[in-house]
Amino acid sequence: MAPCLVTSVEENEDEVIVRTARGSYRADLVVGADGVNSMLRRLVDASKPVAEYEQTSKESKCQLKTDMSSPFTCTYGMSSATPGILPGDHFGTHRPNGGVLAFAGKAGTIFWFLFENQDPNTQQLPRYSAADADKACQLLADIRVMPEATFGDVDKNAIFKFKIPLQEGVAPIWHTHRSVLVGDAACKISPASGMGACQAIEMCAVLMDELVRARRGAFSRREGRISRQLMRSALERYHEIRRPVAVSMVAKAHLITQICLSTSGMPTAFGKQMRQPSEESFFSRAVENWKDSPIVEDLELTPRGRLCSEAIAKEMTQAVRERTKVQTK
Repeated sequence: MAPCLVTSVEENEDEVIVRTARGSYRADLVVGADGVNSMLRRLVDASKPVAEYEQTSKESKCQLKTDMSSPFTCTYGMSSATPGILPGDHFGTHRPNGGVLAFAGKAGTIFWFLFENQDPNTQQLPRYSAADADKACQLLADIRVMPEATFGDVDKNAIFKFKIPLQEGVAPIWHTHRSVLVGDAACKISPASGMGACQAIEMCAVLMDELVRARRGAFSRREGRISRQLMRSALERYHEIRRPVAVSMVAKAHLITQICLSTSGMPTAFGKQMRQPSEESFFSRAVENWKDSPIVEDLELTPRGRLCSEAIAKEMTQAVRERTKVQTK
């Protein structure tokens, strides 16, 4: 189905009604996975007290108000295979005038992100042109990213590149009774952490588990559909579980972006520790982001999922042993 403009979202006791330019749709629940400029977040208006969500009918005509900020810009792009950079290579540069994170995938295709500090006097989100993206890349063209390649070499092979204001933040409220936010609509983090898509997937996993529990609760009560209160309780649990994680991930991603930009103070100190980690310490840090990841209940793990779970369990066991050794000395 081709996309169409959503004009309003209205909730009542039994359903949610989504009105579009081509007609109306009725459902038990509407999920807003519509990005950082989410239309549905106008319904889940973060500036209003929770009590106002108790209304049985509410249309999304309020102004967009969020806790999003834009302290950085990001020029992101994809380049074709470049001499001196092999599939599987990854590299980064830490400089005050621009930091780069990149990795080469299959066939040597390079995915890269160039971060800059946003002008602190910027009042509104700017719209950048192709010339702005070119200028950002030219400033780092001479930087050697691999022994036999510069960032300029990568830029010359760019298939596409765009410069955007890098928004980050967490919406205070993620749901009403029958509307809920996931992904960037609820939490926008810097791509410097590489965890944006992971957060969206984990949100959906928790939301699915809570909705399945609500459905089972409705069946046990011999109800044909999930009641308004059961739905609200499921969305509240989702919010309680995932929002603290989102707040933590936004802070981590912000710090990593500051490290890329050699920001003085704690970011610089952390950057020195991160520049040359051993394979073991690198994996340990990665496990910290994975060990508490949610799972979709009653869904069998794939072979790769089982391998990952075993590796995480092994790493966590080793970490406990190491801590025990330190405590007994």
